[in-house]
Amino acid sequence: MNGKLDKMDLLTPNYALRFLDAVEIVGLVKEGHLSTQELIECSSRSAAEEQKNIFIRTSKPEKIGLHTDISTLNQKLGAVRSMLDGIPVAWKDNFKHKNEPLTAGQKSPRMHPKDNVAAVSVEFAEAAGLIPVGATNMSELAFSGLGLNAHHGTPYNPYSAARRLIPGGSSSGSASAVSMGLVPIGIGTDTSGSVRIPASMQNLVGFKPSFGRYPIEGVIPLAPSLDTIGFLTRSVRDCILLDDIFRGHSSLFAGLTWSQYEAKKRTTHALKKTIFVPENYIWDQASEIVVERFEAALTTLDEAGYSIVRKEFNVFDRVASLFRDNGTLVAFEAGRLYRDYAYSSKSKSMDPFVVSRLRDAIELKDRHGAMILSYRNELIKDMNRELAGGMLAMPTVAVDIPTMVDVQKSAKAFHRYNQLCLRNTMLGSFLNLPGVSLPMEMGRKELPAGLLLSANSENDRALLWEAHSMLPIINPQYVADTRYS
Repeated sequence: MNGKLDKMDLLTPNYALRFLDAVEIVGLVKEGHLSTQELIECSSRSAAEEQKNIFIRTSKPEKIGLHTDISTLNQKLGAVRSMLDGIPVAWKDNFKHKNEPLTAGQKSPRMHPKDNVAAVSVEFAEAAGLIPVGATNMSELAFSGLGLNAHHGTPYNPYSAARRLIPGGSSSGSASAVSMGLVPIGIGTDTSGSVRIPASMQNLVGFKPSFGRYPIEGVIPLAPSLDTIGFLTRSVRDCILLDDIFRGHSSLFAGLTWSQYEAKKRTTHALKKTIFVPENYIWDQASEIVVERFEAALTTLDEAGYSIVRKEFNVFDRVASLFRDNGTLVAFEAGRLYRDYAYSSKSKSMDPFVVSRLRDAIELKDRHGAMILSYRNELIKDMNRELAGGMLAMPTVAVDIPTMVDVQKSAKAFHRYNQLCLRNTMLGSFLNLPGVSLPMEMGRKELPAGLLLSANSENDRALLWEAHSMLPIINPQYVADTRYS
């Protein structure tokens, strides 16, 4: 977002898509600076023409046209369906869309049972007026935090310079669609970090809710005890409005401006101004630069009135020990779900790194899964007790962003980097903590890095409002003062 705007500014759909959040774009449309048709035409054309391995397929022109016409008519009649009616959105290719095949990141598109029915979340989004531009690339079966795809190419991370950086995954295409300015909103899934990691690596906001907050029906599973839907955006306020949409509540606030909405809704949610910073487990092999930027962010938060409390979390060490002895929950459930892929003829058409992970996963015994699940609820309760209404802060990914060359050297290198990138976010998933990755301030020669803010289970709304306040404190250059609110 680029500061205050006036009528003399040269505003184009391309500029809006590249630099503004969805709330700001809605304001521009409302005041006549842009039209929904111009915006959608620019977004869909850019998606169709991109050559960065971001979209696996784009929506049919007649589908986009119908959605655009409905949004335009609603705007003329003053009968918008939500505060984000008319905004283009990209969907990770593991969401079912009515009568459309999907790949889940695999080589060829496949039809699935009940293909005449869209995912519940897709229906909610379209009922709110979000316009689907296309289906985005992803890690195969969503089984990696690195974002690579051996079949459709790996989505481009625009922060790559001389060395090509990984995009983060598994929702890599949805993140790249936003960071490359093709759409202001990307929808993904997050099982162990698959939204928060690419957000951190591409300078975006990434939100993972508490498990079960949004209906998951119609989304291809990876680990049914952990799978959640998540958002990739340029602001926390967009996530707040998407939270309404994906819970089916968007029409309740459709006619409000952001300022009206904030005044009406913000006071109903609050967390303690205490930020707990772990002193154990999450720092192994951490990058000095990431740690320095994280500490700088904590200093600004302390100066802004937050209480910073450093402590060891015994829960983390217990989770690490549980995983070390039994494997991870995501591996156990993915191994059971895709057992027949690992050694059958299907494996010949799969990414060998994913096949290797699946083969390791299916070696886990039923007793390992039973052990993990038997302790999980106890660990979740203990974590909620330790947070006690405060917040948890850590680097989203504590290591420097790996390059494509780094992670593709061997299966061993792939698994090592995957484990390091997933380590911190996986804790939040296993302990059912909603989490927001916030982009930390970048120097001219620095790469993106995220601050992961989490809270007690089911405190999603309070966490989002706190993150909305926190982002301009830790990264004032990221969020400029804007007119259209």
